[in-house]
Amino acid sequence: MKKILCFALIIISLHSFSQKISKIDFDLIKAQTTDINSQLYYPKLIAKFQDNDSTLKLDDYQYIYYGFIYDSRYNPSANNPLEDTLAKYYKTGFYDKSVVLAKQILESDPLNVEVIFTLSYSYKKLGQSDLATKTSKKARKIIATIVQSGDGHTLESAFVIINQRDEYQVANELKLQRSDNMLTGNCNFVRYLSPNTFDIESLFFNIEKPLLYKKEHEK
Repeated sequence: MKKILCFALIIISLHSFSQKISKIDFDLIKAQTTDINSQLYYPKLIAKFQDNDSTLKLDDYQYIYYGFIYDSRYNPSANNPLEDTLAKYYKTGFYDKSVVLAKQILESDPLNVEVIFTLSYSYKKLGQSDLATKTSKKARKIIATIVQSGDGHTLESAFVIINQRDEYQVANELKLQRSDNMLTGNCNFVRYLSPNTFDIESLFFNIEKPLLYKKEHEK
């Protein structure tokens, strides 16, 4: 009986420290992206991403996106003023400058979907359609990765995001307009205006990772 109880406690302990959120197994992602001998070793993987490597599959994007939390550049609380300058360059037609500045921002913040889209639009304005397509595909694959992380219907099956700004990119891609939102546990519960293209009334976004980052760096 004591052995059974001990075994049960071990199982409970293992589950208590599990890093699986919705469909995302953070333990597995950390093991793969921090192992120098792994094909998914993060420095190699993110370099392929930044080089527009066409061999990257959607499955790789799960490791690219969620593996970024173990990269030294991860900072979901950062607010880069260069993004305002980038927006001004694009709106006023300085597309060459937009490309240069977008690339600069992405060096330290490679998964910034809004900046990736701006880079793609700038390439298109400059007539560089091939680069525009390759770049926009990267942004949309990040969004697809988030959408595949859950179904967004409940706290337990929420879409998992590593930066709260990504919630807006998902909404933009789904053509949703926010009505209101509230924090529920580790999730942001967002209601949207109706009618909309996909008849979506609300979605849950799990923001545990950015909340944890904020908590740890406030100490």
